Amino acid sequence: MSTEKITIDATVDAPVETVWAR
Repeated sequence: MSTEKITIDATVDAPVETVWAR
């Protein structure tokens, strides 16, 4: 498991959820 991978996923996931929520 890569901590950087998790951090990147979390950073990318937030804007994506915002777009889908609209």
